[in-house]
Amino acid sequence: MATVRGRVDAIRSTMATSEKSYSCVVTSPEVNGDLNNSTATASLSCNFPNVTIGNNTGPSYDTESGTCSMNLYYKITGDPLYFSCDFVECNIEYGVGFSQNVKCANTTCQCTTYCGLFLNGIIDQVTGPSSFECSMDGNCTFAQSFIQNILPPIPLACKAGECHSPPTILTVPAQNPKMFSYLVSGGSVVGTAFLIGVGLYIFFSQKERRKPTNDVHINCELSFNNISCVVTENKWFSSKPPKVTTILDNVSGTCYPGQLTALMGLSGSGKTSLLDILSGRKNVGEINGELLVNGVPMARNFKRISGYVTQEDIMIGTLTCFEHLHYTAMLKLSESMPPEKKIERVNSVLAELGLSHIAQNRIGTPEKRGISGGERRRLSIAAELLVDPAILFLDEPTSGLDSHSASELMSLLKQLAKNRNRTIIFSIHQPSAEIFDQFDNLILLHHGRPYYSGKASESVQYFVQQRPRSLSSDDAEHQKFLMRVNPADFIISAVNDKGIHPNYDRLNYVFNDHSGSLQDNSAMESVEEYATSFWTQFFVVSHRSLLNYIRNPFLLRTTYFVHISVGLILGYLFWKLPANLEPGAQNRFGSMFFIISLLSFGSITSLDLFYNDRIIFIRERANGYYRTSSYFLAKVLTDLIPMRIIPPIILGSICYYMIGFRPGFDHFLYFLIALVLTSSTASAMCMAISTISPSFGTANMISILLLFVFLLFDGFLLARQSVPKYLQFLIWCSFMSYGLEIPVVNEFNGLWVFYNPPNTQGTYADGLEFLESIGADPNRLFLDMYVLVGMIGGYLTLAYIFLRYMVREYR
Repeated sequence: MATVRGRVDAIRSTMATSEKSYSCVVTSPEVNGDLNNSTATASLSCNFPNVTIGNNTGPSYDTESGTCSMNLYYKITGDPLYFSCDFVECNIEYGVGFSQNVKCANTTCQCTTYCGLFLNGIIDQVTGPSSFECSMDGNCTFAQSFIQNILPPIPLACKAGECHSPPTILTVPAQNPKMFSYLVSGGSVVGTAFLIGVGLYIFFSQKERRKPTNDVHINCELSFNNISCVVTENKWFSSKPPKVTTILDNVSGTCYPGQLTALMGLSGSGKTSLLDILSGRKNVGEINGELLVNGVPMARNFKRISGYVTQEDIMIGTLTCFEHLHYTAMLKLSESMPPEKKIERVNSVLAELGLSHIAQNRIGTPEKRGISGGERRRLSIAAELLVDPAILFLDEPTSGLDSHSASELMSLLKQLAKNRNRTIIFSIHQPSAEIFDQFDNLILLHHGRPYYSGKASESVQYFVQQRPRSLSSDDAEHQKFLMRVNPADFIISAVNDKGIHPNYDRLNYVFNDHSGSLQDNSAMESVEEYATSFWTQFFVVSHRSLLNYIRNPFLLRTTYFVHISVGLILGYLFWKLPANLEPGAQNRFGSMFFIISLLSFGSITSLDLFYNDRIIFIRERANGYYRTSSYFLAKVLTDLIPMRIIPPIILGSICYYMIGFRPGFDHFLYFLIALVLTSSTASAMCMAISTISPSFGTANMISILLLFVFLLFDGFLLARQSVPKYLQFLIWCSFMSYGLEIPVVNEFNGLWVFYNPPNTQGTYADGLEFLESIGADPNRLFLDMYVLVGMIGGYLTLAYIFLRYMVREYR
């Protein structure tokens, strides 16, 4: 390759120059003659077969026509003019002093960027002769017969290079100027229609919904007959027959209003399974038998008239006792009840359970201790008593409590049963004598079989009659001692004796003898399945979640601190990047890659959204607090807005102008949209993973693995052209590839990058060339946004399906 610079005195004889290229800077007065910083450039590439050059004493002309192509970028004010032209029937003339003139007979031009509808029509009509004239000192002029009627000839300062490949001619199709308007108007119409639809749904749902019934207490008698539960375990890829386990075997009994009914037995006796069946929570195994509430089968709205206190006191630790009960009241009490009445109910329940003195104390988290274990247990009971349930179920209420606290709790339950004629049923392991004396009814289970169902006061005498006659004197004296000290120990000891067997006839007699006090069920039938509407549940859960975020310093505050710090650090490291190819373009691309990667991996914190609160969700949904849809929507929005939308906006606002990205509000807005959509997509993906993963470690591992795969195929670490065809689908699956392409196209589509190779004056190249080199398509700017929005919707739909149908406690 030989580069011609200035006057070439060495050429004295004829030589072949089949290719000719020019790199020029426009020198019109409007750009102040500053060639290095000019925003007007041009490049011309020609091909002339069999050109002959004479000496410098006179002109010589070629005898065969050639072809030329030109890129022109020209800006005075407003948007720049950038188009490309093809010339045919071209001749080159070398004059005195090695001046060069290129004249072409026909011209065809097309706009590549910046051309509006009017200018695009003009450029398409460019035809006729064109000329490119250069003197020996590098001053050139380009003129075109059609453009000359609109613009004067364009003065240029050029360098000519011979015998090398011409520059790349960009052939990007012109963008439809109406496309943006179509997208904006279409999005506005869809958004308006969605808001109108939501408004109509709220209006008609509230209008058609039946008026909430008044708070009515219902006396309920719960009776059950021949309850059985069998679990079959099928092991995959096993030739052995399935294992069949009998959990309960024909258990019968009756639980009366105003009385305490204890389900007693050793561990594994089936008392918790029976409690779950009676409360309608058992969802594992084949269940048979008859279950009646006031003589009729259990209705769908049974959750509204009953309460269930689990063995684990799982609550949101950042809330105070009053706040916990207040949110429960807003979800469980009828909407017709005034807010002040609900507060009165909360204060009344706090006083009834002796919790008024700790009403403003926080429940407590693993990081910060709160109320005691006994107070937590009473608070759990208080939450269920807010709706004044007709039937209250408790799973091991005395578990984890000392003897004094357990005795006080049982006395409280006894009082609660009598005050409002409630039916209270609970499971218990092996109570003390003081607690046993407060039982009204006793159902004793052992290995899933019933050994007694009747009055607790008659149970000791029953087992005395059933004990074997072959006891030694020492054993008899020991049993008499147990009868005096602790009847529960005596009964458990008698059941473990192999001489005593279940008496099904006696148990069925007890059931039939006490199941005749049926009551009117009209009040129970009028109770709706949920006390509040969808939107009430949504707003209450949203308010509670936001309060939990605000009081959690290890999540919300850390997130904002990290995003602000990273924004400042990036702005300092990439301060005011120059608009050149190296290192400016590469650093711009690298900063965008880092931001997209940071937001993607930072969204792993969304794994906590549904996983850590899973137990609370299962318990509250089972107790009829809210619908799955209202809970899901509230949790998603309260995570996306403060954690996935606001922090990326803060990060982008800090570093955008510090780094020196393209000015203009539209470019700044598209950059922020890319960050928000990327962060939201990653968060939605993590939500879907967390709802289906059996453990937090599994969810964390799957999320990190997918993020690394998507990172590899986002177009930065591995060029898209280098990806094998059978792995191309990973590019389209990677949300990072879309999230990275949006800011890159937004930055380089229309940005002129200064290119200054060694020993040259330098020229400007359109950013489209850089986009082409990395495989980015400038026409996919809005398409990438829509794909990310679709991915967010798809991941959230999967998360809801998993939460609705797969997240449940198998009891």
